[in-house]
Amino acid sequence: MESFEEIVKNCILHKNNDDLFEENYQKLLCCEQVQNLLYYGDKEFVKGVIYVLLKDHSFKQIPPTFNTFKNALNTQIQIQKDKKRIDYRNQKNQLNNNILSLNANISDDNSCTYMDELKSDDNVEENVENKEKEEIRQELAQKGFKEKHISIVLKIYDASLDGGFENLHDCITTLKIKENCHNELKILLMQCGKKVKKVRKMISSFFSFSVYEKVVEYLLEANNNKLKISELIIDFNKIRSYLSILVYNDDIKDKTSYIKNCSGSVRSYEKEIHRILSLFKTDNILQLKKELLEDKTPNEFSKIFDIHNVPNIVFNFILLDYLQQNSNEIKPANITKILLPDNTPQETIDNFRKNTLRHRLKEMSEYGFLTIKNEKYSVNIKFLNDKQKNALKYVVPFFCGIYPFSSIGHFLASRLDIKDIFKFEEYNIKNILDDCITFDLLNAINNNSTVKISLKNKNTDEKIEPKELILDKEKSLLKIKAGNETEYYLKEIDEIHYDNKSQNPIFSEIYSFYYKIFEELINEYKNGRINNTQEILKKYGTNDTPVFWNKIDERILKFLSKLKFVSVPLTTLELRWLKTIMQDPRFDLFVSEKEKQNLNELVFDVQEFDLSSYKIFNYKENKYTNIINENLVRKIKEKDIEKIRKLIKELNSVTYSLKEQWFKNL
Repeated sequence: MESFEEIVKNCILHKNNDDLFEENYQKLLCCEQVQNLLYYGDKEFVKGVIYVLLKDHSFKQIPPTFNTFKNALNTQIQIQKDKKRIDYRNQKNQLNNNILSLNANISDDNSCTYMDELKSDDNVEENVENKEKEEIRQELAQKGFKEKHISIVLKIYDASLDGGFENLHDCITTLKIKENCHNELKILLMQCGKKVKKVRKMISSFFSFSVYEKVVEYLLEANNNKLKISELIIDFNKIRSYLSILVYNDDIKDKTSYIKNCSGSVRSYEKEIHRILSLFKTDNILQLKKELLEDKTPNEFSKIFDIHNVPNIVFNFILLDYLQQNSNEIKPANITKILLPDNTPQETIDNFRKNTLRHRLKEMSEYGFLTIKNEKYSVNIKFLNDKQKNALKYVVPFFCGIYPFSSIGHFLASRLDIKDIFKFEEYNIKNILDDCITFDLLNAINNNSTVKISLKNKNTDEKIEPKELILDKEKSLLKIKAGNETEYYLKEIDEIHYDNKSQNPIFSEIYSFYYKIFEELINEYKNGRINNTQEILKKYGTNDTPVFWNKIDERILKFLSKLKFVSVPLTTLELRWLKTIMQDPRFDLFVSEKEKQNLNELVFDVQEFDLSSYKIFNYKENKYTNIINENLVRKIKEKDIEKIRKLIKELNSVTYSLKEQWFKNL
């Protein structure tokens, strides 16, 4: 079966051959993607516009993507509508001129015939518009909308007769809506559009709310409210335990010796280790160990944090789309009205708001997409633009090997077309396994909290007052120094306990590689391409992902492809990590002053990580110091930054010595 792009290409190539063009044109009209486009209004009119578009195409790329074709169709529809109006007005003016120029021999009766024809056209168009307008008024009134709200909708209706709006921003600008009323207008239009079909059609280009009901109805069906994918996990400690045994034990020579070192059963081993092998796309344990310790970059090793379970992924995409279409304050009650069908029983509404929506909104606030104050939610969403992405493609993978929380740097790197060219001397990649422990301990230090630590191979917890995190000189492993001068390597700690401790944010659902898969495949559906699934699963998933993907209901992607927004915003963790590395003078070796100013616009309102208690060994001073020290600052000032920046981008591999605090081949 030919793809959309192939058919469009054939139409364009054979536009001068009537028979071949007509054959491919009819094929195109039967495509599912094109069938979905015929909701614009009069189907025959839209078909005619598609015909004109293909005959008089001006696409820069042949064949065009579905999205490009759709946008061009929108423009062409508007052009044809405007042309019809102009033709009608020209005809009207011509008739009027004819009447004025008629000589006296033409009777008044004949003149009246021309005028009656002209007025008839005027009256028909006006009567149709007035009738539809009155129907909208009556339906809105029946649904309980106030007169002042109905007037706003009708005002938009009148404006749409002159060409309509491509988006809500154009509507707000044209109607000169006050800035403090923008959010109220969005909510009003969404509610009106949900209840009245004619309004929904009128504002269909503004929102994707017509999709919400279908998806929420699907989720409310039995067994659909949570997406269960058994290749993913909830407890990172399992993966950490098995990987620790693998990377720390030198006596593991084969599968049998590995099983012997594992404390769990053979069945448990098979399940957990198979998951790790699949993640790194290998089936050889020793080969995996070699790759992890010798070949993987810190960014690549941090992939272990991508396998969190994704029970709420479908609803989260719906919610993210809604949030990106709103600003200022939102209320759960308004969201519920938009998401649930009108005939939903009150008990279902109450349960949905209490057991689903509030939990998801709280989760969104923890990611940093919302701020909550007095039961009011304010949207706070940020994305990297293309210039910012380009500025970060070298510097992010570099700092993954320099700063704590390589995992967070990895999450940021997954949004970029990165240049992961860095190798690090005196660096111990095993520390990445302890990122969650590192995060909890730094939090405890900065909050002056006492914590209990559960040590591996010990049945009792120990209570400590952590003071410093130290990158040990001898082993390059992280250890915690307590108030009583006792020290513990982080690899020995199984878990951290302290008052008011929340779930560790580093291993979280939003960072799962399944979000990237969904995002990519939804966009594929949007663009009418549905044959790249295996490539995307192979690129972002594990060896097992295609097997588990076959169990996912494909209707979900079709529903979600109707959303306006499908990108996951930057989380607070990513923004904080970015702001932290921006304070380091080495950041300027990769990013120009102008690029840095652009990035500052992203992070100006977030707090960088407090690493004042994080110590590394300074070989120059022969003591432990902060990660940013005077020697480092002085060394950067002495260098030709522009020259180094250029050199880094010319090399295929760059080695950095943590001991010397400088590049080996620059």
